[in-house]
Amino acid sequence: MSRPSFISLERLQPWLAAGWLLFCILTAMTLVRLVPDARIDTNILSLLASGGQPRDTDINAACARRVEQQLLWLVSAPPGNPSETAPAQWWFEQLSLLSELTPPSGPLTDDYQTAWARHHHRHRTQLLDTRSLQRLEQGPDAWAAWVLSRVYSPLAGVGSAELAADPLLLVRSAQLAALGDASAFQLNQGWLTCTDPDGRPWRLIRSTLRGSSFDTGTIHSLTGRLDALETEFQQRWPGAQILRRGALYYSDYASRQAEREIALLGAISTLGITFVSWLLFRSFRPILLTVLSTAIGLAAGLAGVLLLFGNIHVITLVLATSIIGVSEDYAVHYLVERMRHGREETPVGSLRRLLRVLLLAVLTSSAAYMVLFVAPFPGFRQLAVCAILGLVCAFGTVVCWFPLLTKKICGHDKNAAFNALLASWLRLWRDNRLLRIGLPALLAVVGLASVLTLRIDDDVSLLQGFPPSFRENEQRIAALTAQDADTRWFLVRGATAEQTLQRLEALEPHLLEEQRAGRIRSARLLTRSLPSLARQRAAHDALAASAPSILDRLREAGLEPPPASDVIPPFDPLTPEAWFASSASEGWRLLWFPDLAATFAAIVPVSGAAPGFDPPAIAARVEGVTWQDRRAEVSETFGTFRSHLGLLLAGSLAVIALVFVVRFGPRHGIRSLLPLLIAVGVALAPLAFLGNPFNLFGMFALILVVGIGVDYALFFSNPACDPDTAMLSILTATLTTLIGFGALALSGTPAISSFGLVLATGIATALILSPLARPSS
Repeated sequence: MSRPSFISLERLQPWLAAGWLLFCILTAMTLVRLVPDARIDTNILSLLASGGQPRDTDINAACARRVEQQLLWLVSAPPGNPSETAPAQWWFEQLSLLSELTPPSGPLTDDYQTAWARHHHRHRTQLLDTRSLQRLEQGPDAWAAWVLSRVYSPLAGVGSAELAADPLLLVRSAQLAALGDASAFQLNQGWLTCTDPDGRPWRLIRSTLRGSSFDTGTIHSLTGRLDALETEFQQRWPGAQILRRGALYYSDYASRQAEREIALLGAISTLGITFVSWLLFRSFRPILLTVLSTAIGLAAGLAGVLLLFGNIHVITLVLATSIIGVSEDYAVHYLVERMRHGREETPVGSLRRLLRVLLLAVLTSSAAYMVLFVAPFPGFRQLAVCAILGLVCAFGTVVCWFPLLTKKICGHDKNAAFNALLASWLRLWRDNRLLRIGLPALLAVVGLASVLTLRIDDDVSLLQGFPPSFRENEQRIAALTAQDADTRWFLVRGATAEQTLQRLEALEPHLLEEQRAGRIRSARLLTRSLPSLARQRAAHDALAASAPSILDRLREAGLEPPPASDVIPPFDPLTPEAWFASSASEGWRLLWFPDLAATFAAIVPVSGAAPGFDPPAIAARVEGVTWQDRRAEVSETFGTFRSHLGLLLAGSLAVIALVFVVRFGPRHGIRSLLPLLIAVGVALAPLAFLGNPFNLFGMFALILVVGIGVDYALFFSNPACDPDTAMLSILTATLTTLIGFGALALSGTPAISSFGLVLATGIATALILSPLARPSS
């Protein structure tokens, strides 16, 4: 009954080979078309989907995109001449020449200050700052006393021209409030300047990246030129310093690190697999065939990702190199079969002997990666697509081409000593009860201890590692500016611009209370510079009612202000459109999102949060206000999904146990399951020993340990393969897999390193214990 199917497979082989050649040509053409325009995403948050309603997703994405484009520099002169502005001016001029950046903001020119004063003078009676409103509530005497204190103060510098144009000093009050909103900054020599504890001034320069800070094609070129400019800066002014802030620098470091690791880890995997293959086969043909199947798998995986997603995440790209260690398993199993039995059967006969178990192996491994595809994380779906296509296409290469390309491969006796050693190892497992029981028991204790001492931490910030200099730079900027580089803010939404501004005003007293209590250092509220029309009208009317009395007090004090009708102009409503088109909105535009997703939105960044600050509770007090903490939300999502995957892993083990028991019987089935259970526990030992946290990436690694480890039990239990051949195939496959995944442990990215450690340790344990799955007979 088997003869017809054998002949059918043999006759079908040329057609399979031709069809596979056509598929490979199409894959190559796809890569040639897509790779030049491919974008590598380095944003770790891109791995995840934003929660909430679609409108929330759009707003959050817009907020994150605008924040990531912001760039900030603080420039100091050499210690010998700290008041010199030439270094900051030179840096400002160089940034102005970079087309990738918007025109930077630096020195406040006379034209800018004149335009700012003209704008505030026009709307002076309605853009009242918080202290002006307080003086207004206190009565005419309080306001008149404040004006007189400024007029007669030798340091205030109030001239007769200013007093004649603005006798209530409304513009001056707005200027003082603006400097107060700038927190640590003061206007010095035309620059916004902050001072360190040593009295050294630092001048502020800001700009915006025109494109995405995660577009590697742009950021590498831009950061290269910025680094060259910094070198020239240091040569011109030795001792001068530049502090920098922006997602651009983090993205550049992460993408360059990924490029180095891809080259290094790929080389280690390729050389290691080549070396192991040479030791086993002692011929270049099997090595080239192994590389061929792996290369086709990787090419198909990358092409599939680019076709489906349009870009590829850097972590997907790095982890894709580890697929080398899995996808070559199918080639190794087939080639080992040819090496051991090449003189006894045809290439198609070898394929027929292994086809069922190879197919089962690719299905189980793909099922393990399929868990990533159903995850609610877009970036992990990329990895799933890349891995599944890579494994399936590597398997397809073995099935379609290897029977035609391995006709000259036959066995040799150059590894006789090694084969004898493997046979002795198998006999030891069969005959030595102490080894058969003691070693699994010892490893089970290690696994249990690892599970009990493991530290779980889903903080997303731990997934990427950056040099200490990045952290030190951020700490210095935060200390100087009193502003944190954070992705947390209040999001205020309304159906109209006016409603959004009124909700901002409703939030303001709650944040002022938090600030007075010391639970936050500051909060940037747009309505301090752009009140709602309702507040503008109320302020104008209240000032108009009090102005005659205030002016009378000033006349009694000897001043000669004009009549109230000249001091208080008619109400001139200031809309957000008009305000944002003026120079007065400089530095505030980042916080406003007009007509976004059929709504208006504004963000309120908070700095210096201390214990006791409860932003969700504050947001709940004002309609339309929510607290956005992307990192915390992502970390919580990571933890939730990690728990769900843990349940899924337990369910998968239960299904595998049921299948083993049904197929092999209760005793043999449970014995075949033990290597998987113990390997899952021992895989966590490196993390427990090193004190590294266990997170979602570690859980994914455990799933793959099960997906790969179950193959070993299947190969050992395959009645068509003798145990010696199975052991040799499994050992070779494991060594190459360990090289592929073990190389990931060398990564400088903590998430990838932990993934590699867990996976390599688990697979090695599954290999050591795989003889347990050998049938007793």
